[in-house]
Amino acid sequence: MTRAFDRVAFSLLVLVLFLAPFPVASNRDGLVGVSATLIWLAVSLCLLARALPSARSHTAQLQLADLPSGTRLFLGLLAAVVAWIWIGPLLLTFPALDVPRAQVYQAKAASYLGMAVLVTLLVRDRARLLIVLGAVVVSATLQALIGIVVLSVHTEFILFGVSFRPMSRAHGTFANPDHFANYMAMSLALGIGLLLATAPAVQSRFKGWQARVHALLSFVMSARMLVRLALIVIVIALVLSRSRMGNASFGIGLLVLLAAVAATWTEKRRAALWLGASVLLVDLIVVGQWVGLERVVERLQNTELTVEAKESALADDPYRRHEETVEERLSIGRDAFKLVQQAPLTGHGPATFYALFPQVKNPKQLPLFFDHAHNDYAEIASDLGVLALAGLGGVVVLSLFKWAQLMRSPTPTLVKGAASGAGMAVVCMLLHAVVDFNLHIHANALLFSAAVALPFALSTLQAERRHRSSRRRNTHG
Repeated sequence: MTRAFDRVAFSLLVLVLFLAPFPVASNRDGLVGVSATLIWLAVSLCLLARALPSARSHTAQLQLADLPSGTRLFLGLLAAVVAWIWIGPLLLTFPALDVPRAQVYQAKAASYLGMAVLVTLLVRDRARLLIVLGAVVVSATLQALIGIVVLSVHTEFILFGVSFRPMSRAHGTFANPDHFANYMAMSLALGIGLLLATAPAVQSRFKGWQARVHALLSFVMSARMLVRLALIVIVIALVLSRSRMGNASFGIGLLVLLAAVAATWTEKRRAALWLGASVLLVDLIVVGQWVGLERVVERLQNTELTVEAKESALADDPYRRHEETVEERLSIGRDAFKLVQQAPLTGHGPATFYALFPQVKNPKQLPLFFDHAHNDYAEIASDLGVLALAGLGGVVVLSLFKWAQLMRSPTPTLVKGAASGAGMAVVCMLLHAVVDFNLHIHANALLFSAAVALPFALSTLQAERRHRSSRRRNTHG
């Protein structure tokens, strides 16, 4: 029975990760409720499987008490922030609190904690790790294909009651191309981690050019080639999103990954650098130029468009929405920090930013409505206070510290490769959060929660592999 509960919980984890981006990025109140229910049903089954007396007889079951102290600190700190989101409105009076919005905010926060718990407890062997990473890559590939096709046919469609008008940028089933780009970037990072994690450890029996040809043919005929092709499709969708920070964060994240691999992973350094170089040269430059990378560069350069230039662009493309410059994006975040100064410790309450921002926003932006700050750090501090922001920062720092530990230590290829992808995904989100609100998009935040928790799951996986290896040696001895 305990094994059945555990398997069902893992199946629900994979199902949520796979389906999250499709129904409008799960960013509707009802969809948030569905995902939160599935996640906490999985958490309940997972904990029940470990609480039953028979669970002690199954060595494959990871007990909560067996978690390393660093993992317990990580989950405890995240749980404390989520507890504040739930308890804060009961203890304090927030004049601008919108109760229905606050309840959705609380459900989202609970689902992110549940996702971190599930990844930490359930992803404990090679098969499950590959299933989770594979599910993310397949889901992102399907989402990328939807984005490419919808952009190509240039037609309007309705999904879950939301009308998606034709745009000059790919967005899949996401309402915003920038959020679509962020999801693509994190999925690419985890896909690269999947390729590194499954890199063959056995050397070719040939030498010289024969070894290279043999390695190339082996790769082409392996399942890893399908993953590589999927990554090319995702890169095409990322470029077609024309997202400035989405593409920039992916490029910077990839450089961070390559630097970490070059510094810490001697035995796989050449293979990892070849993979990174192929992504940069083949995917971003060759394929990117083919599908319009220059338009992304153009958007990066045009940060101070005049009003006349914007009006001209809208006249040329009636479907094109008002495009904010980088300066305008940053100014929204700067104005949002004025709200933080008003209630620095406790914030104004969950999901109150949209109601309070008109009090502090730039007069030039008075005609515009902003439901988010275009800066996740400013909005979280405004809603929850700097203490909660510091708590979430501590969660991410602990994850990156665990990632650095795994990269420096003599870990197996499986662990170090997957850790590389998780670290890169976290970097992509942290960079993009400076100018956007992807942490308030449910599908993106769920994937980020999984990426943040993955280094701790990999640490447990590594420890269990060592334990099983030691037990086999003692048995044979």
